[in-house]
Amino acid sequence: MRISPLSTLHRSLIAFSALHLGYGPRAVVLATHQVTEADLRHHQSDWQRLQALRAVERTAQ
Repeated sequence: MRISPLSTLHRSLIAFSALHLGYGPRAVVLATHQVTEADLRHHQSDWQRLQALRAVERTAQ
C-alpha cells in the first residue's frame, strides 16, 4: 500500500466527499483513502463545517 502525503484530516474530508457523492461501497472508499471509521468520527465536525460553508456560498450566489 502506498503512503499518502496528505494528512488524515484531508484524506477523511476526501472520503466524506466520495461517500456523499455515492462513490463505491463504504469499505472500499475508506480503504482507497486510507482512513478508518474512527478517523471519520474524529473529523466529522470538520466535514459538517465544510458543508455549512458550502451551503452559505450557494445561498450567496
